[in-house]
Amino acid sequence: MVGEPTSDPETWLIVAECFGVQTPTFQGEGPSCGHPALFIRLSRCNLTCERCDTKYTWDWSHFDPRKESAKRSVTDLVAWAAPSPAELIVITGGEPLIQQRNLVALVRGLLAAGKRVEFETNGTIAPDPALLIDGVRFNVSPKLAIKPFVVV
Repeated sequence: MVGEPTSDPETWLIVAECFGVQTPTFQGEGPSCGHPALFIRLSRCNLTCERCDTKYTWDWSHFDPRKESAKRSVTDLVAWAAPSPAELIVITGGEPLIQQRNLVALVRGLLAAGKRVEFETNGTIAPDPALLIDGVRFNVSPKLAIKPFVVV
């Protein structure tokens, strides 16, 4: 399923998982909340949040990156998403904008297939101008160093 990368690094992404084709999935954040969606969860993050629910995308002290992620081609990811009736593709992570240079080709392919794209990002990396186009939205969830409050 996952081949070896070609000499062109622009065509490969490090992916933790893809889901939503077999079992219906819905976007849970942002203006498209409640819409059917496919998810591409990328591996790696630039933060180490203690309460993170996707530590398997970056915490190599507890997870094996060789088991938790794989290189997948942009062509493979577009082919996976294109036949789905879901119009929305959510690219999440980890922090997807770490791989944004390689994401430009994926976004172009998804848009050409008639999809809309939403990124879920922690807001610490500015998006490449090539990603700031019609059909692409950013759902920003800032990560703050605060202690959770308790309601009594």
